Amino acid sequence: MTESMSSIQAPAAASDPALRASWAARQLLLFGVLYLTAWTLGAAFISRAMHLDSIEQVVWAQSWQWGYYKHPPLPSALMHALNLAFGGPSQALTAFAAQGCSVIAMAYVWLLARCVMPPRIAIVAVVLDSLLSYHTINALTLNHNTVSLPFTAAALYHFYRAVRSGKRRHWIGLGVAAGLAMLTKYSAALALAGLLVVVVAERLWADRRVLRGLLLSLLVFALVLSPHVHWLFVNDFPTFHYAEHQLGSSVGRFHVLLGFLINQASRVSVMLLMAWVLAHWSDPAYIGTAPPANARERFDRRYLAITLCVPLVLAIAPALLRGDALDSNWVSAYFLPVGPLIAHGFFRGNHDPTLIPRTWKLTALAQIGIFVIFFAGAAVVPEIVGRNARFNFPSRELAATAQALWRAHARGPLRLVVSDTWTGGNIALHLRPEPMVFIDHDPHKSPWLSDRDVHDCGALVLVPQGKSADPAYAPLYREAMAQGQTQLDWGFGKRGIVVHYVWAVIEPADDGRLCRFKSELP
Repeated sequence: MTESMSSIQAPAAASDPALRASWAARQLLLFGVLYLTAWTLGAAFISRAMHLDSIEQVVWAQSWQWGYYKHPPLPSALMHALNLAFGGPSQALTAFAAQGCSVIAMAYVWLLARCVMPPRIAIVAVVLDSLLSYHTINALTLNHNTVSLPFTAAALYHFYRAVRSGKRRHWIGLGVAAGLAMLTKYSAALALAGLLVVVVAERLWADRRVLRGLLLSLLVFALVLSPHVHWLFVNDFPTFHYAEHQLGSSVGRFHVLLGFLINQASRVSVMLLMAWVLAHWSDPAYIGTAPPANARERFDRRYLAITLCVPLVLAIAPALLRGDALDSNWVSAYFLPVGPLIAHGFFRGNHDPTLIPRTWKLTALAQIGIFVIFFAGAAVVPEIVGRNARFNFPSRELAATAQALWRAHARGPLRLVVSDTWTGGNIALHLRPEPMVFIDHDPHKSPWLSDRDVHDCGALVLVPQGKSADPAYAPLYREAMAQGQTQLDWGFGKRGIVVHYVWAVIEPADDGRLCRFKSELP
């Protein structure tokens, strides 16, 4: 990676700002391509399975909905489109989509950083952001936190440009980005609250041009969000009930806050170490005091500080005041301004000509280290020592077992699996044609499926033994033409476990000729 970056030389006319910006953009583009390729291939060829959240998106993406029982719809809608385009889900496609969200977010961080600092310093800002674990290791998981990254970053950029330029397209862009962020995860509201604090703190409300722009953004925001709002009313706000349950599941505020702070320290540690090394590695002769900050520079720093701190404070407040639950991953998108803020505060006056070459060398070292340590710890070492770990779950073997059970007892393709999300999702991930997954035989969780589908299409019921006693499965066992138990080795030796499953086969009516899922109807 270092040699590839070094091959892009600075333009001869380095005094031309446009050329410098173009040169920096090419460097970052190459970095993004290399980064995305490496993580996609790693997920495809090193890991045997994916995170539970990614598997959940495999299941939800089977049907286009304007909401799901846990979350808003956008991540699943995006995967639905990608799966249609590429012939079904896969580990590589899921990783590409997830890490692609991180890369697109970094592109918007670059656009924002370019507005407040020179191109060479903007490179430092983006590189620092890219080293946050929320944008590397955590971004391998396709969940609502990861998918919220590009839309939150776009909102931060468009708001800044709209305030500075007053152009209508940026106010519209803000409304679209904010609406899509909310369609991804409701916690985006805290990031948007940071923008409102900027309006109040900087007295932007006194500018009629800004007020008109905000009204336009609000109108666009409402239009983007309206289908989901209608879905909420029709379905009695299931996502709100789920969020209320999650927030109320705390085990004690001290435990929650301590764990949260420790996690945040670990997830920003590589970025802070990189910033410290860069700052102390530069030649002191080139680190002059930045000229006295003018009004715009002061606004820029306050903007970055407010949009970083306000969402974090708002996220922590319920846990601090009421003892609510607080998962570290919920704040994934709130750290987007941290790289530009550090670069603006500590590198703006750095004119060392070796800063960018050293930045890329350290970046290559850090990114390769993160990649190797993650896949070694999550997949390679557990596979060697035989330990059962999430990323070496025998996903393909489970799918092959499901296929074999179906072929032994029923005719035609396997079109419907009734199971928990993890088991059913891993089966759907590898089989073609991709079977639909009826989550826990619960129409609340899978409203696009019903018992009529089970009757018309037939179904394979495959459930971990611990869940098989759930009353929801009892009617299926009574209807089954065949049933039994099977098992799957997850790891080996004393470090591994044997997973026991209960299965049942329900034969399709009329050889499956009546099978028509809602998602397949015109």
